[in-house]
Order: sequence, then structure tokens, then C-alpha cells
Amino acid sequence: MDLAEWISATIAAARRIPPVSWTLRGFIAIAATIALLGTTLPAWDAPNVYVAAAIFAAIACAIVPDTIAALLLVAMVGVCWLARAPGEVSVGAVVTALGLLGVHIGAALAASFPAHATIGRRILRTWGLHGLALAAFTTAAAGFAALVEAWSPPGSIVVVVLAMGGLAALAWQVAHRP
Repeated sequence: MDLAEWISATIAAARRIPPVSWTLRGFIAIAATIALLGTTLPAWDAPNVYVAAAIFAAIACAIVPDTIAALLLVAMVGVCWLARAPGEVSVGAVVTALGLLGVHIGAALAASFPAHATIGRRILRTWGLHGLALAAFTTAAAGFAALVEAWSPPGSIVVVVLAMGGLAALAWQVAHRP
């Protein structure tokens, strides 16, 4: 098979993939970009080798979400976060967390079905609502942690952990209601 035949075969295979699969891959790419921008823009001074590895993992995750690429992306962003992120809650940390949540949800949904399968609206709606609920709870938990950090009462870590537990229980309740 020469190059022209290979390109023709690849284009023909891509045309058989339904639009929802392309949309999911686009969502993963956007979420990965948000996570990477949240990691690199707030002057965390992340080591370049980790950022480059995260970029390659993000590209691979968007192209083939049912591989280990999403885990590698989360690991590389996590290493950048642990290496240079400030200790306090910041907008960059929340943006990074929301981007990684989007990557996780998009990759998990895309990996649940073959690329050529069609996904019903009910499934997309369920995953979307659960993702929005998790994003809202993540943002609320970060806001609460920032408030407690600014207030800094004695034993504040206990209050934060209890609040996180309460938010997790509420998220579980919302996700599993009939």
C-alpha cells in the first residue's frame, strides 16, 4: 500500500466515525488545553520537560482516549502542580482542576464506546449533568477552602475536610437520585 492509498483509507475510516465521537475528542482537547493553561499561566514555573510531556499526552488523549494517555496527562499535570504550585487556593488551581475533570469525563465517556458507535442523547445528558454537578461542587469546595484559608480559624483543616465530605456526600446524592 503506497502513501496515497493509505491516506484514502484513513479518510474513508474517519468519515465513518459519527459526529459525537469527533465532538467528544474536541471536548477532550479543549479540556486538556484548559488544564495545561491553568498549570502554566499562573507563574508556577513548571519544569518544561513535564509540560512538554503533558502536551504530548494531551494530544494522544484527544486522538485515542481509550489508552493510558489520559492517565499520563493527569500525572504530568499533577507533577507540575506538586513541583511548583503555590500552597494556597488560586484561580489557576481551580482552572487546572476543572480542566482535568473535563479530560477525565470526556476520556471516560469516549472510551466507553467504540469510536464508530452512536451515543444516545440520554447518555450524553446524564454524563453532562453529572459533569456539571462535579464542576460546581469542585468550584464550591475551592471557594470554601479559600474562605477558610483567609479566615484561618484554629483547626481549619478539620472544617475543610468536613465540608469536602459534605460536598462529596451531596454530589453522590445528586448523582444517584431516581
